[in-house]
Amino acid sequence: MSPTELFWCRFLVLVTAILIVFGLALALVPHLAQQGFSMMVYFSVQHVDTFGADAVAYIRLVTAVLGCVMVGWGVVLMYLALGPLKRGSRDAWR
Repeated sequence: MSPTELFWCRFLVLVTAILIVFGLALALVPHLAQQGFSMMVYFSVQHVDTFGADAVAYIRLVTAVLGCVMVGWGVVLMYLALGPLKRGSRDAWR
């Protein structure tokens, strides 16, 4: 494995670990993710809370599901980065 490929493999492992942690945060702490989203879009941490209880519950559900999907993708990418890519498989790089 060339030094360039080794660098990108390690970089992919790092980015994938960050992706998994972010996905876990979305899945396990949807209230915090909701506040971050509200701050980004409405410039107020509490604005989404004014939508009503049903809407807030739905937003938290969607946030949790999105977090679970991101964790799944992260696990697959981590498997590729630590398995076939580390071994230098050309098919995995493609």
